[in-house]
Amino acid sequence: MQNKYSPFAQVVRCLRRPVPGLLLTTLLTAAWISPDLPQGALQKRISFQAENATLRQVLQDLSTKAAVPIAFTSDLPLDEKTSVRASHEALDDVLLRLLRPLGLNYRVVAGQVIIEKQAPTSTLSSPTSNVAIEVKGVVRDAATGEPLPGATVLVKGTTTGTSTSDAGAFTLQVPDEDAVLVVNFIGYDAQEIRVGSQRTLNIALKTNATSLDQVVVVGYTTQEAKDVTGAVGILPLDRVKNFPVASVDKLLQGQVAGVQVSNDGAPGGNSVVRVRGLGTLGDNDPLYIIDGVPTKAGLNQLNPNDIESMQVLKDASSTAIYGARASNGVVVITTKQGKAGKTQLSFDSYYGVQSVYNLPHMVSPAQLAQVEFDAQRNSGQTPSHPQYGNGAQPVLPEFLQRNPDVRANQSGTNWFKTIFRPAPIQNYSLGLSGGSESSRHAINLTYFDQDGILKYTGFKRVSLRANTEYTILKRLKVGENFTASYGRSTQASSNAVNGGVVFDAFRMPSIVPVRDEAGNFAGPAAGLGDASNPLRVLYNARDNPTRTIRALGNAYAELELVDNLFVRSSIGVDYLSTNFRGFSPSFTEGIATNPTASLTNNNAYTINWTWTNIARYSRDFGQHNVAAVIGTEAIQNTDEGFTAYRENFLINNLDFRYLDAGQGLQTNGGTGSAWALFSLFGRLDYNYAGKYLFSASVRRDGSSRFPSDNRYAVFPAFSAGWRLSEESFFKEISWLSNLKLRASWGQSGNQEIGNYPAFDIYGISPTNTNYPITGSNGTVQTGYTARAIGNPRLKWETTTQTDIGIDFGVIRNRLNLSVDVFDKTTKDVLVRVPRPALAGEVLVPYENAGRIRNRGLEFLINYQSDAAKDFHWGVSANGSIVRNKVLSLGGGSLYIPGYVSNNLTRGLSLSRTEVGKPVAYFYGYVVDGIFQNQNEVDAAAAQKGKAVGRWRYKDLNGDGTVNEQDQQQIGKPEPDFTYGVNLNVAYKNFDLSGFIQGVQGISIYNFSKYHTDFAFDPFNKSTRILDSWTPQNTDAKLPQLSKTNVNDELRPSTYFVENGSYARLKNLQLGYTLPLAWTSAIKASSLRVYVQAQNLFTITKYSGMDPEVNLQNYNSADRNLDQNIDRGYYPQPRAVLFGVNARF
Repeated sequence: MQNKYSPFAQVVRCLRRPVPGLLLTTLLTAAWISPDLPQGALQKRISFQAENATLRQVLQDLSTKAAVPIAFTSDLPLDEKTSVRASHEALDDVLLRLLRPLGLNYRVVAGQVIIEKQAPTSTLSSPTSNVAIEVKGVVRDAATGEPLPGATVLVKGTTTGTSTSDAGAFTLQVPDEDAVLVVNFIGYDAQEIRVGSQRTLNIALKTNATSLDQVVVVGYTTQEAKDVTGAVGILPLDRVKNFPVASVDKLLQGQVAGVQVSNDGAPGGNSVVRVRGLGTLGDNDPLYIIDGVPTKAGLNQLNPNDIESMQVLKDASSTAIYGARASNGVVVITTKQGKAGKTQLSFDSYYGVQSVYNLPHMVSPAQLAQVEFDAQRNSGQTPSHPQYGNGAQPVLPEFLQRNPDVRANQSGTNWFKTIFRPAPIQNYSLGLSGGSESSRHAINLTYFDQDGILKYTGFKRVSLRANTEYTILKRLKVGENFTASYGRSTQASSNAVNGGVVFDAFRMPSIVPVRDEAGNFAGPAAGLGDASNPLRVLYNARDNPTRTIRALGNAYAELELVDNLFVRSSIGVDYLSTNFRGFSPSFTEGIATNPTASLTNNNAYTINWTWTNIARYSRDFGQHNVAAVIGTEAIQNTDEGFTAYRENFLINNLDFRYLDAGQGLQTNGGTGSAWALFSLFGRLDYNYAGKYLFSASVRRDGSSRFPSDNRYAVFPAFSAGWRLSEESFFKEISWLSNLKLRASWGQSGNQEIGNYPAFDIYGISPTNTNYPITGSNGTVQTGYTARAIGNPRLKWETTTQTDIGIDFGVIRNRLNLSVDVFDKTTKDVLVRVPRPALAGEVLVPYENAGRIRNRGLEFLINYQSDAAKDFHWGVSANGSIVRNKVLSLGGGSLYIPGYVSNNLTRGLSLSRTEVGKPVAYFYGYVVDGIFQNQNEVDAAAAQKGKAVGRWRYKDLNGDGTVNEQDQQQIGKPEPDFTYGVNLNVAYKNFDLSGFIQGVQGISIYNFSKYHTDFAFDPFNKSTRILDSWTPQNTDAKLPQLSKTNVNDELRPSTYFVENGSYARLKNLQLGYTLPLAWTSAIKASSLRVYVQAQNLFTITKYSGMDPEVNLQNYNSADRNLDQNIDRGYYPQPRAVLFGVNARF
């Protein structure tokens, strides 16, 4: 058909418009002779994003992005705010989606795109009335209540519509009461509303939880989730934002596949985070990037309420660009930023009560006395005891012998109920955010207070976050992200055989009362052991806090040099200062005394500077999209510590707990260290038509921790993806929303090996280095001695990882499935290879002799029904299987033992790390029942101490003798399977959510049995001891009671190793969002109240207090060699809380 369109006629029409239209007329006249747009220009695919920007700005940016001239006149609503997002979509589709809600359209004139108002239609006419109905309303976020500026409101079946203002408000003319409004906003589910008799609408949109357009932070840049080719786990913050936790890393537990998190129950306590297993014998903690600033510790000083997004980079293609510290995974945290629009005030708070549950069952005083007498008889002794007498049967005394002022508690003291208590937990957070196109701010002040369920323990924190950003001269942005916090923590010693408060509660006999007749703390008595009164220990340490000051943040400037080319410079600081004052008062407690009071002061600080400079560029070339990042990073870390000690304080009063108040021995010491890292890095992402994806990155790191010959290392990575769902041959499958295959390979490093392992270390020791060189006893010279031997050939630990994954989505991505399989091997693992005894006491050097492999599978599946309906529900499940194996420990190293000490293991070796086995597996003997008669004893292999009623151990090698060669793996501290399940249900304003977390196939060494299940020592006993063997109780689990350990039944064995698998209802929450009609009186845009229970129940076969057992020490270099050994761990509390989320 002949084209009758005339450019000249268009010019004439423009001349009839108001004077501002002359500008357009001049441009068109000048362009009249220019050629038309290139063929296919409007079908050109582009990626573009604008949020809450003016129409004028969006059109200008769109013109630049698409390289297509776009013209408009000033009588259009150019200052109206709007939003649009596109990923490899045709320009024609993007323009229509942008313009139609505003009542606009476009034409192509003389090689330009002309924006104009739509021609009037009869859409608003009504068969019964010519009068349109005016409808007003506000569009808000359903979760936060914050207004959504730039949301589109369209009359269904027409092109009539509008966009919401900064306050989320709109006004629209509709034809009649049967009109249906369609409300859309980027990242939210669309909602349809029939007008009916309503004239004012309050519309709440719910976020689209399955949106593939979600932005993911990866390697100094961002990508949309559908374009990511690596293995990245995204924490859904809407599920965990009200969880009562002190530290942000605790939020990851059970929420991200491939990430194992276990916590202790202490207020503000420690967490262990493992990404895809144990990759080294040293530091396995992930690297945290908080607003671009790297950190490794002190996460309990950060406020979880400040977090905007949290992602875990798991495979090497995601982590390699972070190089030297990324082999254990990277957790990228972005804090809340201000957005242009009306200033919003937020208030979030909860208050609840925590309590202990699953307390141990201990024997009564009478039962303990009978156990003692029976054990003596079985050992051939005449029963006699300082407390129970020397008759045929034990008699409980009225007063404890040798402690005439201590009345015996014949009914029994429940030491666990004595030291545990109901404890409050509370949090208050006040936030302010908003801004304009030129400046944005987000400020938050939070107070968190958690009393411990162990008496006299607690954690308090005050934190302030201030994030601001300013746009200067359109192309320049400057800003800062800053967090400051002050914390005060009072903790109790736990998970230690000597000095652990919980372990002392196991050991202290219940006949001992809490206090004596004078009101002082009672303590151990003759014949009852030397366990400390655990309440006294807690009470004496109540004023021994650790105070922490943390400052973390960065300041940055970003300049757009030319279109799509940005340069950014950021300088970040992470400052941590700690102070501990520990006072040990003098006391007399039963037969135990501490005659000399003492005070210890510890002060330390760490400061880390990070200077990052990057340039990034992205551009579309037709259906080709290329994005690149290059940069440099310099990191400098300095730390220093000082300690002082003094004795003989005459007064225990708190006002006199300063070093000057002491009269006796005083000592002091100090330490310091420093390290630096310099890096060059780059990343390239390529995308063709949204179907074929490729990414490559490389980083070169130089670390001061290594000798000059091995100081630098290069870490490359590659990944690719294929979105089959975008292929034409899959387009016909209507139910398939997304199908992507991914594969990656890469390397990352580990420099967390200590600061000076490559160098010889010398120090002064008055015991070993003071020597009378002249031979005179009166003249002593101080010298130096070697403390550690360095290895000048030391090099990087390098982790190589291969990952293959698939992402699958159906029913408009309401049902999604992701599966990854991976192989992760770390070579050159640092190992201390044993040296001959001639080397002396000096620490032998590390060598790059080890190799460790982790293989596994992880999955995530979730379903979310239509959130626009009154009733909707969702379920999400994730799980991971990881197999850990040591491949090498060097030619001369057969195995590495776990901790061996009296304080931790009573001199026993409970675990070992060995080639062909997992790290720190439990090693010991296999209990093979109880000898029932002499014939069984005679027929059994030679076993020292074997007798009727004693345990029989397996002769594993069949040589006829049970000895140290008959030990094997009897358990492992790493689980076979970890998982988490989230469920949510909502009906109108009510919402209900639940979270189940668990592990399967994990072992725990229950070391409390060492004292509680045998009569060899005088401590208190578990009721399990009542099931000891007798001729009448031959099916018993424990051997015959005895006072002498002739059969060595305290040796590591299968009896102590238990199944630690558990499933825990971690959180259950019921909430109600009040109608706006109720909250408008207090000017609240949203008000939600909720009640929640934490750790409501745990399903487990473990006999201890809590199956969630971690490390014995969280700071030592070899901390992973002692895992899942329960020496009286601080248990997880159960909590019931009430909370409120308010927006104004």
